[in-house]
Amino acid sequence: MRALLVITWLSVATGCGQQPAPDGIAGGSDREIAPVPVPKRAEAAQREGAQQQPAPAPKQGEPLPWEPGKFELVRLRYSAKDWDKNFGAGGDRNLLLELKKQDPQAQVGEKDRSIGYEDLALVSAKNPLPLIFVGGVAPFTPDDTQRKRLREYLMDKRGMVLCDNLSGPAFHASFVKEMNQITGVPATAVPRDDRIHPGLGFQPPPLIVANGGTQVLGWKVNGRWVAYYHPGALSNGWRDDHGDVKKAVWEKCYTLGIGILKYASAEHLGWSYSQRLSGSVVRPAIALLALGRI
Repeated sequence: MRALLVITWLSVATGCGQQPAPDGIAGGSDREIAPVPVPKRAEAAQREGAQQQPAPAPKQGEPLPWEPGKFELVRLRYSAKDWDKNFGAGGDRNLLLELKKQDPQAQVGEKDRSIGYEDLALVSAKNPLPLIFVGGVAPFTPDDTQRKRLREYLMDKRGMVLCDNLSGPAFHASFVKEMNQITGVPATAVPRDDRIHPGLGFQPPPLIVANGGTQVLGWKVNGRWVAYYHPGALSNGWRDDHGDVKKAVWEKCYTLGIGILKYASAEHLGWSYSQRLSGSVVRPAIALLALGRI
């Protein structure tokens, strides 16, 4: 069984037999792979080594074990005066309440949190942060130090950025330019059937105001979305007044937001959990098992 795990992980890690689509080309499908049940012998081996593992791998359907074990939508404070538009009660908070309503077993953060670039340096396996949210109201212009911290968070610590354009073309141009530079890959259209869009089917993501066009964009690195850009005031749909749009639209805004929260959490789990285990081969293999990838 151990040999099978190692061989399977190596084939996943190296992408044997697969030809990934080049970055920047839209229209691809990134369907979720169905999880394979872990044999009983593997479960027994995991129990035997439980004393050496700081934290057990979560079972499917259980809340993800972030500190303090709750889903959060943490805002990034940046140079814009109105970075907190739609922040907190009556705005972002409603997304977490809707998640709790749809999944009563899920735990959500009780406080509305925001962080600065300097706080990204504190993210670690023991202090994880799956997702940061950027509300776009003014040109996005981080300095070199801020770019470095954001790059480390996205690339080295497997974090993710969700960005919502709440202003117009100026923010759109600046954010796309900065993320191209920070990630080292160009923006690409996110396919409608991507696994980051559960619940939407083949329908396009909802738009309330086309502040930055009509196409959602993403930056994918090594098969993972590190940033997701929504051009049309997504968080307006989470507000108490739902941006004065029809119910069918703001319900999709909730669906999209919850899907991104869960995607970011699952991806971050692989990194956070693997960092807590020892062994250069067993560590990522068990992390992939936790995600149902092998």
